[in-house]
Amino acid sequence: MARKEQKRRIADVEFGSFIADGSEVRGAYRGKTNLLIAGAVRGDVEIDGTVMVMTPAAVDGTVAAVNVVVSGRVDGDVRARKVAEIRRKAIIAGSVVAREVYVAVGAQVGGEIIAHGKKGVTSFREQRHAASAPPSSSK
Repeated sequence: MARKEQKRRIADVEFGSFIADGSEVRGAYRGKTNLLIAGAVRGDVEIDGTVMVMTPAAVDGTVAAVNVVVSGRVDGDVRARKVAEIRRKAIIAGSVVAREVYVAVGAQVGGEIIAHGKKGVTSFREQRHAASAPPSSSK
């Protein structure tokens, strides 16, 4: 009997690129690998994968990707081709557009929220205490 494949959560994605807390990138950031942002980006972010904007990260520009998870600050729009997950500590100055949008109670979105898929916008209560970066490996 074939084993049923488990549905993979966005938070379980492996990140190939990382902008560390205390680091700042100036200018547009584009790539084809999943990106975890814990620092600051002063420009648009366009990724062919998943982008996670952690607390206390800040992006001053548009974030566009296949999937976007925000628990930090985005001073611009969030555009996801599939799923946008807006966690409770998130602050987004612009609009959120995605096929599916999940917004935690307590999140702040200054613009429109547009879900163009069948599922629409879903509100949820975040169960975790705080979004944190994955543990660093020790040598």
